[in-house]
Amino acid sequence: MTIPEGMQVQSAPENVSKKTPFGSYEISYEKTGRTITVKSSLYLFVDRVTPEQYADFRAFCAAADRALDTPLLLEPMKETKQ
Repeated sequence: MTIPEGMQVQSAPENVSKKTPFGSYEISYEKTGRTITVKSSLYLFVDRVTPEQYADFRAFCAAADRALDTPLLLEPMKETKQ
């Protein structure tokens, strides 16, 4: 993503890395000049989830979803007086 002229990053999500018995996910953000690169991965380690495991599996999926849904906020650049 290229940051539009006249805008700056107000807040960026933290990099996230999580591994559980069900799977793992990782999201990273890197800013170089006016370019922001977002890398994400999601791996599932299981083919089936037992009824007893379902609540923990659902929590893993919800956490991954929240991490992927965290916004990067931009704001207009503040004018500097010279």
